[in-house]
Amino acid sequence: KAEICIEAPYNSGLFMKFDIDEEHCAVLLFGNEQRDSFLEDELEYYENIVTTIGVAIANRRAQNALRERIKELTCLYNISKLMNNDENNESAMMTRIIQIIKPAFQKPEFINVEIDLNGNKYRNKDFKRSETYIKAIISENGNKRGFLRVFLTLDNNNENIYFLDEERELIETISSQIGLIVEKKQSLEDNKQLESQLRHADRLATIGQLAAGVAHELNEPLGSILGFAQLIEKSYELPEGALRDCDRIIKGALHAREIIKKLMLFAKQMPPKEDYVNINNIVEESILFLEKRIKNSNCIIETFLNKEMPPIIADASQLYQVMMNLIVNAVQAMPNGGCIKINTGIENNQVFILIKDNGTGISENILEKIFLPFFTTKDINEGTGLGLPVVHGIISAHKGTITVKSEINKGTEFKVCLPINMESQ
Repeated sequence: KAEICIEAPYNSGLFMKFDIDEEHCAVLLFGNEQRDSFLEDELEYYENIVTTIGVAIANRRAQNALRERIKELTCLYNISKLMNNDENNESAMMTRIIQIIKPAFQKPEFINVEIDLNGNKYRNKDFKRSETYIKAIISENGNKRGFLRVFLTLDNNNENIYFLDEERELIETISSQIGLIVEKKQSLEDNKQLESQLRHADRLATIGQLAAGVAHELNEPLGSILGFAQLIEKSYELPEGALRDCDRIIKGALHAREIIKKLMLFAKQMPPKEDYVNINNIVEESILFLEKRIKNSNCIIETFLNKEMPPIIADASQLYQVMMNLIVNAVQAMPNGGCIKINTGIENNQVFILIKDNGTGISENILEKIFLPFFTTKDINEGTGLGLPVVHGIISAHKGTITVKSEINKGTEFKVCLPINMESQ
């Protein structure tokens, strides 16, 4: 119902109601200063006029609505195409989505878009915030990841502009699509990481088989070399030079035997000797053994050992080797000195050891190779490239895991996790 007020001095008037659509209607007013100026035989003429006006208004509104739907569908289509895009840069993708969203609204020139995703904010160029906006939550796998907000910048000249109901529904659909894009990209990243881990595991298994074969083949001739060299050394009246050469042969053979032992450990050909072991004792005794080397390198060690650590079943001598390898690596990563932090703790029915340094760090292209045998960035006289592969082999033989995080010029962190045997608690 509406109240119509006539302010002009009309002495006669004709009110004609007409429908625009199922929900809206209008009234056309004809006024005349003379009395009884509208005759009954003219009514049909006026009725035709208002019907034509009603159809024209309805058509105009339908055309406007159709244009808006086309813009919205174009927006959704262009965003859906991004799902098949190989672009992995979140910033570039969100910027492109914002560019797609603006033209989908009835007044793009007054629209500003903000996407908050994973704590990062992305906005259109010349972004302006206002108190008039609509908002939708962005979710991925049921987890809130951020939100999408569309602002309408109003002033005295465009205060009658408003958001359409369809536009409110549109940003809900867009936020759902953004969530699907994020979910797909995350899934692709997870798949790539899994494939890389599988390739790495397969490479380690292949190299392990090769290492085991080579170690077995070398053991017998090496034993003969070492045995005959020791017999020669015990011979009488050997020249001094021959004795020196014989000593070099023995030292070289012993060194080669140690390398073979490491290869056997890497290939899991030497099973661990099971016994109850306290991880904190392993850490403390390893530090004590390397104390002099640590001080000579201008390094310090800070330990944060959980006093409630339960004993685990493991090979103590092999875990000493793990700790000493990781500590020596940390010292070598800090040529100008630094701090090594060692933590122990319990999580997910496992004990863990964290060894963190603030050294030079490891670049990404090297990080994925550090557990490969004979891969090393050290000088020839400083390492064989078997330290970390042996560590990996020992931890795997104990049904544990070792992970590494590193940043260039910030440091490296190794985390060793070993299962707790329930009977040991």
